Amino acid sequence: MKNVSLKWKIYAIGLVPFLFFLITVLSTIKENYHLFKEARSLKSKIAVIEAASAVVHESQKERGKSAGYLNGGVTIESLNDQRKVNDTRQIALKHIVEKSEFSEDYKNDLLAELGKYDSLRGKVNSKSIPLGQALKSYTGIIKKFLNIELDVARSTSLPSIAAKIKGFRILEDAKESGGKLRANMTAILAKDGPITDNKFSTIVSLKAGVDAGIKSSGLTLDPKSIQYISNFKTSKQWKTVREVFQLILKNSGKGSYGQNPARFFSTITGALNILGELIIHQKDELISAVNKVQEKSTSLLWVNSAMLGILLLGVFGFVSYMSKSITKKILSVITSLKSSSGEISSSSQSIAATSIQLNEAAQKQALSIKTTVASIDEIRAMIQRNSAASENSNESSEKSKDEAIRGKASIDEMITSISEIEKSNQEIISEMNNNKEQINKITTVISEIGEKTKVINDIVFQTKLLSFNASVEAAKAGEHGKGFAVVAAEIGNLAKMSGSAAAEISEMLDSSIEHVNAIINSSGEKIEVLVNNGSKKVERGKGIAYKCGDALERILKNITSVNEMVKEISIATNKQSAGVSEISTSISQLDQVTNDNASAAESSASMAAQLKANAQELNISVRELVVVVEGGRAVAI
Repeated sequence: MKNVSLKWKIYAIGLVPFLFFLITVLSTIKENYHLFKEARSLKSKIAVIEAASAVVHESQKERGKSAGYLNGGVTIESLNDQRKVNDTRQIALKHIVEKSEFSEDYKNDLLAELGKYDSLRGKVNSKSIPLGQALKSYTGIIKKFLNIELDVARSTSLPSIAAKIKGFRILEDAKESGGKLRANMTAILAKDGPITDNKFSTIVSLKAGVDAGIKSSGLTLDPKSIQYISNFKTSKQWKTVREVFQLILKNSGKGSYGQNPARFFSTITGALNILGELIIHQKDELISAVNKVQEKSTSLLWVNSAMLGILLLGVFGFVSYMSKSITKKILSVITSLKSSSGEISSSSQSIAATSIQLNEAAQKQALSIKTTVASIDEIRAMIQRNSAASENSNESSEKSKDEAIRGKASIDEMITSISEIEKSNQEIISEMNNNKEQINKITTVISEIGEKTKVINDIVFQTKLLSFNASVEAAKAGEHGKGFAVVAAEIGNLAKMSGSAAAEISEMLDSSIEHVNAIINSSGEKIEVLVNNGSKKVERGKGIAYKCGDALERILKNITSVNEMVKEISIATNKQSAGVSEISTSISQLDQVTNDNASAAESSASMAAQLKANAQELNISVRELVVVVEGGRAVAI
C-alpha cells in the first residue's frame, strides 16, 4: 500500500462516494425494475381479471336463464345459446390464465373452477338440481372469479392501483347483486306464484345491494364513471326493473304478476349492461394507470441507467482531473516544503543563538532590575523619611507661623508703646518747658525777693540811720534818753543784724539766682539734648519697630507661603511615595517578567532545538510525501 501513488489513492477515495451513489442508483433502478415487473405482472393479471369479468358477466346471464329454465319460463334453446357465448369467454379465460404470471397452484385452482360448469350444466339440463342449489353453485363459481380482483389488489404494492381494483370490485359486487336479482326475479316471474318470506327477503337484499354498490364511498369515480352511474339510475330498463320489483313485493302473497320472464330478463340485462360498461370503463382506467406506471418505471430505468453511465464517466473524469491537479499542487507544495524546511533549520539555529543571547541579556537585565529594586527601596525609604520630615516641617512651620503672628502682635504693641513713649517724651518736654517757666518764675520771684531784700537793706540802712540819729538824740537827752538810747542801740544792733542778714540773703539770692540760672541753663541744655537724643532714639526705635513689623509681616507671609509649599511638598512627597511604591511594584513585575523572559528564552532555545529536529523530521516527511504522491516510482526532488 505504501508504494501506491496518491493518484490511485484518490481514485480509491473518489470511488467511495461513487459506490455509495452507485448503490443508491442501483437501488432506485432495482425499485424501478421491480415496479416495471409489477406493472407487467399487473397487466397480465388484469388481463385475467378482464377475461374472468367477461366470464362472470356471461355466467350471470347463464345463471338467470338457468333459473328461468328450471321454473319453466326459459327454453333450453335460449339457455344453450347463452352457454355457447359463455364457453367462448371461458376458452379465452383459460388461455389467458395459462399465460399469466400467477402461481401454478393459483392457475390450477382457476382452471379447476372452469371445469365445474359441465357438471352443473348437466344437472340443470336434467333438472335434477333444485333452483336454490343451482343458483348457489353458479354464485360460487362467479365469486371465485370475482375474488381474483381482491387477490390482485392485495398482492400489489401500489396503493392507487389497489384502490382502483377495489373500486371496480365494488361495482362487480353491485352487478353481481343485480345478476342474482335477475335470476331470482326471472324465476319468480316464470313460476308466477306466491313467494316465501325468505325469497322476499332475498330479492329485497339483492336490490339494496345494487343500490348500495353504486353509492359506495369506496368507488374511485371520474366524470365519465359518474355519468355511467347516472345513466344506470335514470335508465328506462332500471326503472322497469324497479316497477316489476315493486309489483312482486306487492303481489308476493298471491302471485299472478302478469309479466313475461324472458322480456324481464332482457330488460334487467340491459340495465346491468350499463353497469358492465361502467366496469369496463373502470378497468380501462386501471389498465391506463398500470401502463403509466410501466411507462414511468421504464423511463426511470432508462434515466437512471443513463445517469449511472454519465456519473461513471463524470466521476472517473473528475477524479482523474482532481488527482492530476492535486498531485501537481502537492508536488509543488513538497518543493516549497523542502525549501522551507531548510530555511526553518537555518532559522532554528539563528533562533537558538538569539535565544542564548536573549537569555544572557535577560539575566543581566534581571540583575540590573534587582539592583534598581534595591535603589528604589532606598529611595522609597528616603522619600518616606522626607515625607515624615515634611510633615514635621509643616508642623514647625505652623508653629513658626503662630509665633510670627504673636511676634507681629508684640511688635504692634511695641510700636504702640514707642508711640506712647514718644507722646510721653513730648509731654515731658512740655512739662520741662513748664518747669523751666516755673523755675524762671522762681528766678523772677527770687529776683523780686532780691529786690525786696534791697528794700530791707534800705530799711536797715534807714533803721541804722534812725538808730544812729536816735542814739544821737538819746545822747543828747542824757539820762532821759538812755532807755531810748538803749532801744536805739538795740534797734541799731537789730538793724545791723538785719542788714547783715539782708546782705547774706541778698548774697544768697544772687548766688541762688546765678546758681538757678546756671542750673536752668545747664538743665535746659541737657534736657534739650536728652530730649532730642530720646526723640531721635524714639524715632529710630519707631522706624526699627515699623521695619520689624514689616519684616515680621513679610516673614508671616513667607511662613504662610512656606507652610503652603511644605503642605504641597508633603502631598507631593506622599504622591512620590505612592509613585515609588507603584514603580517598585512595576519593577517587581518587570523582574518577574524578566525572569519569565529568561525562562522563555531558555524555552525558546529548547524550542529552537526542537524546531531544528522538527525541520529534520519535515525533510523526512517530505521524502515520505513524495513516495505517497508518486508511489514506488518516486524520485528525489
